[in-house]
Amino acid sequence: MPEPSLDAARRLRTEGRLGEALAMLAALPESVEVALERADALHAASLFDEAASTLTRLIATSPGEARAHRLLGRVHLSAGRYADAGAAYTRALTLVPDDPIAIAGRAEAMLRAGDRTGALAALEPQIENHAPHDAIATVFAHLAKRAGRVEQALMLLDAALAAADIPVDRRSDALHARGEMLDALERYDEAFASFKESNDLRITRFDADAQERLLQRIRSVYQPGASRILPNSGLETEAPIFIVGMPRSGTSLVEQILASHPSVAAGGERPDIRNIIMSLPRRTAPPTPFPDAARTVPAQTLRQLASAYMAPLLGAGIERITDKMPMNFMAIGLIAQLFPRARVIHCVRHPLDTCLSCYFSNFVGAHPYTRDLVALGRFYGQYQRMMAHWRSAPPASPLPIHEIRYESLVADQEAQTHALIDFVGLPWDSACLRFHETDRAVHTASFDQVRRPMYSSSVGRWRHYTAHLAPLIDALRAEGVDPQTDAPS
Repeated sequence: MPEPSLDAARRLRTEGRLGEALAMLAALPESVEVALERADALHAASLFDEAASTLTRLIATSPGEARAHRLLGRVHLSAGRYADAGAAYTRALTLVPDDPIAIAGRAEAMLRAGDRTGALAALEPQIENHAPHDAIATVFAHLAKRAGRVEQALMLLDAALAAADIPVDRRSDALHARGEMLDALERYDEAFASFKESNDLRITRFDADAQERLLQRIRSVYQPGASRILPNSGLETEAPIFIVGMPRSGTSLVEQILASHPSVAAGGERPDIRNIIMSLPRRTAPPTPFPDAARTVPAQTLRQLASAYMAPLLGAGIERITDKMPMNFMAIGLIAQLFPRARVIHCVRHPLDTCLSCYFSNFVGAHPYTRDLVALGRFYGQYQRMMAHWRSAPPASPLPIHEIRYESLVADQEAQTHALIDFVGLPWDSACLRFHETDRAVHTASFDQVRRPMYSSSVGRWRHYTAHLAPLIDALRAEGVDPQTDAPS
């Protein structure tokens, strides 16, 4: 590791070496700059509560530090706390009224909360300038398609990107937005080039071999029949529903459909299962990491963890709670130990559409494999093998798993929705067909899509980009995935 310094820590963060960056920052004397950089690194690691705590402490001692309020807004935005994000950006603007990043952030908070009109109104004075700040142009692009202003958004992005001094993360965001505008204009080769440039700026190493070793250990612990000998919480609740799959496979849409039922509370992408996994070494004697901890964790500990997991969402009239963290597909065995009567919904989509949508989604911090087509192919193969393990004959998962294909849901919404509601054990409610009318905050890349009626334009999108997909197709085949025979019919 290089000699500790703020600049070195910043470089480590931008390279995606977040653990090293945080360790280096811990060795530096505390200061405003160190606290801001620590919060930035925690945010990049998706440790939103820790980042917010760091910034809250900084603001308590330096209330006039506008950058702290602005970064706190960004953290709340990433965590899905849109009202808190808006308030933090507003405080930043009271300190620096013309700050374009805070103006853009407040508009994005409005957009994600569903207030498109307010978001556009907040940006209009800024976009009257034909060469706006890159952050303004980027957020405006998120509004442009439904406002019929794609050409204008592209022009503004091109003007903003001409500046030479844009930080890497914001340049990547603007290039991603530019790719979306070019895709909307059916200029597919240019769109792919813009998405690729965006991803290349933020590419981080994905250790597929380490991931494979972890998944092999999970499979070795959770063999068919293991549930009869592994400890479990003993909870009889049927409330939890876990929605798993690859990112961009329809998990947000499925949760939105379920959330439209009056007896369902939507939890979104909850980090709880990951946090439980990380806590297992201190809950086992001797300290044992997951997955081996599954054999020795006390049943009473599992019961306490499961009860704490459910508490935030259970309320009057609520019979089911959802968790749509896609990566929980790795932890179905542990979920069965926590909730022996839970249900699992597995969302499946065409492999090329899934992977391409991931590549185009600009995930920040999480999902490092999505920045590279070869890494995406490897990860997809690992995911598919893991799900095949849970559904083996006899199944390794003692929990019922309902598979729903995105293409089938789009083609026959009513039949697929009926099957979904039947599977979770609830009476039919026609509100589930009007999921786009459900008023709730959606905290993922699909925040805009789930507020629209069902549409099919994303089916077969990969065909527009065939000329660029050879690395992905080769990687999928190397993993034993045929992009066509493994696709939904």
